[in-house]
Amino acid sequence: MEKLFKLKERNTTVSKELVGGITTFLAMAYILAVNPGILSDAGMSWGAVFTATALSAAIATLVMAFCANLPVALAPGLGLNAFFAYTVVLGMGCSYQLALTAVLIEGVLFVILSLCGVREAIIRSIPDGLKKAVAVGIGLFIAIIGLANAGIVSLNPDRHAHRLCELHDGEQGGNRRGHRADSDNRPLHAQSARRDSFGNHHHDNNWHSVRRDINPR
Repeated sequence: MEKLFKLKERNTTVSKELVGGITTFLAMAYILAVNPGILSDAGMSWGAVFTATALSAAIATLVMAFCANLPVALAPGLGLNAFFAYTVVLGMGCSYQLALTAVLIEGVLFVILSLCGVREAIIRSIPDGLKKAVAVGIGLFIAIIGLANAGIVSLNPDRHAHRLCELHDGEQGGNRRGHRADSDNRPLHAQSARRDSFGNHHHDNNWHSVRRDINPR
């Protein structure tokens, strides 16, 4: 381990690297559930996407460790998968097979740009503030997905507005039922007076007659 990764030269130990690796895994393990959840909405198999996500993350991390000798873990990025599922497939009506072909071409182009040094130049030209904002935006995006899956927030504003209308109507109905129940429990003269307030005059002293006038069946 020392000869391969030069731990003393980098002022670290095996125990520190183990703790760092476990912490990194726990911080990025959400992608194992989020990525299949998003791409399954585009018609892809949840289990197949889960397996592909785990294998690609493991292979990319091993390549980074043994080829670049850097303590960096890699996994499928969050953001493009949402664009893939909700914009390209569901929004534009493309099949996920066609969208995956576009992703393959994109990957080949990125490899070419990396070999030519263009990708590194593009990354260096991005301001630090924008890089930090991207990380914050991804974190908020993950939080919204978790809240939506838990039913705390709704990603459909029309459905949310409809739900608010239902709650409002339910409260109004409860108020009306409560008002009617109160009126039924009032004394007879109060009920008769309330009935008179609607313009219906009753001169019958029979309780059953007034009761039928108040609550017709």
